[in-house]
Order: sequence, then structure tokens, then C-alpha cells
Amino acid sequence: MLMLQSQTAEIVSAGAFPAVRSPRARGAVELDHFDSTDMRCWLTRGRSVEQAAELARIWRSYPDLPPTAPLVDRMARGRERIAAMKPLNDAIAAKTEAERQNRNFAFMASRAQDGTITDSEIAILRGRDLHGYD
Repeated sequence: MLMLQSQTAEIVSAGAFPAVRSPRARGAVELDHFDSTDMRCWLTRGRSVEQAAELARIWRSYPDLPPTAPLVDRMARGRERIAAMKPLNDAIAAKTEAERQNRNFAFMASRAQDGTITDSEIAILRGRDLHGYD
């Protein structure tokens, strides 16, 4: 273990990490409880209402099997749930990418307006306008 010369050799526990407080209503869901079938659980973790509802629906449709179920069945259930989540995950990824492009191009457009844009940024905007590059 790498230590500073001024540190003692004794290792002190960092203790428990404090729970992260959500900006949402306090009664929405308990911080130390995770129920994937409850839409509120996904809302407190930053998902939109539509995403939270779909995630909760998928988890209700494909719940975990008990540990006593055969491994093959439990693995199959996981694959079914993943397949059911693929359209949602793809939609989230597409939305995130569209937001990223909007932010980046808005930033460059604002730099063009203030006159601080660089030649490479002009080339990027030109490529977007002429060829649809992102």
C-alpha cells in the first residue's frame, strides 16, 4: 500500500458511505430499497416517466426466478428480459446521441456568432450542412 511519510501505518476504515439524496420528493421511494418493478424506483434514479414506466413493466413481466430454480431457467429469464429491454435501451441511446449533437452544434453556432470559432469547427459545421456528418 502506498502511503505518505506523514501517514501512520494504521489503516482507518472510511466508514459507511452516506446515502445520496435525490432532488425528488422524499417520500417517493426509500433510498436503501431497490424494487425494479416500481416505477418510482426508476424515477428517483433519473429516468423519465415514460422510461420508468416501461422499465417497471418489463421487470414485472420478466421477474427474477428464485435461486432454487434451475440455472438454465434463470439464465433464460435474464436473456428474455434483456431482449425486452433492447428497444428501450436503443431509444434511450438514440435520444442521448441526438441531445449530444444538438449541444455540440449549438455550442459551435454560438462561437460562430461571437467570432471565436476555429477553422476546424467551421469545417465540422460545413460537413454537417453539406453531407449530414455528425
